[in-house]
Amino acid sequence: MLYSLAGGKPQELPFRIRLANGQTRTEPSTFTTEEITSAGYVPVPEFPTITKFQKAEWKNNTWFITDLDREKVLEEERQLLLHDINIARKNLIEQVEWRIFRHQSELRLGITPTEADVSHIDRYIQALRDITNQPDLSNITWPQLVE
Repeated sequence: MLYSLAGGKPQELPFRIRLANGQTRTEPSTFTTEEITSAGYVPVPEFPTITKFQKAEWKNNTWFITDLDREKVLEEERQLLLHDINIARKNLIEQVEWRIFRHQSELRLGITPTEADVSHIDRYIQALRDITNQPDLSNITWPQLVE
């Protein structure tokens, strides 16, 4: 159970509390209800059930629920999802970059890679770049590198 002291943020009872008479008590598992009240702590009701379009705040020993801007919440979720997708895409591209560098080195040495050597990597990287064009970003179909 959580408690609030002087309307403060809900938290577990501390190890030591100071009673109204100035004495202190330790070991929360042994505190009586009277001691907890004497120390100024108020039991906090359970956190309310809210949707992702609401927030709950503890003020004046009460939970207050505020509705959030639906479009703003959805846009923030979309941005977080895009961020995660971009990180995953960057990691996948980095896994095949060495092949591109190898082909560039071969060109400098006068070795000409065949179209087949390069085109499948090219198609794969382009598919990764186009990944955010998919209609449902929460259900991405990731391309596979076909050798």
